[in-house]
Amino acid sequence: MYSTSHGNLPGDEEVLWRYLSFSKFVDLLQRGKLFFCRLDRLRLVDSHEYSHISPIFYPRDPASFAPGLTPELRSQPEELQRAILEDQQRLRTQMENHHKRTVARELRNIAAHAVCCWRHDSAESHAMWQIYAPTAEGIAIRTTVGRLKAALVDKRTIDLGIVSYYDSTKNFLIETSDIGQRIVEVGGYTNIDQCLHKQPWYAYENEIRALLVSDNFPAPLEDLSLYVDVDLNILIEAIVLNPAAASWFENVVRGVTGPFAERIRRSSMASPLPVYRPF
Repeated sequence: MYSTSHGNLPGDEEVLWRYLSFSKFVDLLQRGKLFFCRLDRLRLVDSHEYSHISPIFYPRDPASFAPGLTPELRSQPEELQRAILEDQQRLRTQMENHHKRTVARELRNIAAHAVCCWRHDSAESHAMWQIYAPTAEGIAIRTTVGRLKAALVDKRTIDLGIVSYYDSTKNFLIETSDIGQRIVEVGGYTNIDQCLHKQPWYAYENEIRALLVSDNFPAPLEDLSLYVDVDLNILIEAIVLNPAAASWFENVVRGVTGPFAERIRRSSMASPLPVYRPF
């Protein structure tokens, strides 16, 4: 069932789209379940999924942890110099080990999340047809934010969140904390933030994600591919055919959709150009 939203989720009346192949559409109808993909599987396609892992933990002034003789240190007795250099090296090693453990833990956490992706847009998208349903037998499910929330009848908790697009190599939220005499900066992103971030070259997707998190987080979800119970009668506002769909394909779709046949629509992109008559 729907639990909560993350980010500035659009209003319930806003339109969402899910583009898919005909076989995946039939799978949706037969199962009565939405397909969710575990994030570690998505990361095989996009290595930037869950990419806010590094830097996780580092000194505000890295030079303060770099062993070296500064002018001030050179003026100190040799024994003190040696002790300070050893202390710097010890702290640097501790931080490097902490960083490695943190990165390893975050990578394991990926498998505790699964997502179902939707596009937020009032109209169809030529780009999305080409990428996610490129053949003439493609389908787009049109729904709304409110319908999606209400349709999630699975007993598991499902969140919705809007994806943010920015370069994670240049924008990194940090939190500062004082550990003794050293000020350190720690990555301020949560696991949910990680799931709702993509690089800017995907911004055309206008993505909203339904998010399933393992009940035993950070233990991984058991399956790479998961199915979540939905009420198709609530979810499906319209079944839109690929702009290049032939009339015979429309008949095929009508044959498998049963009670949803009346919701089949031809793509607006396939509509004939308006004819303008002179006065």
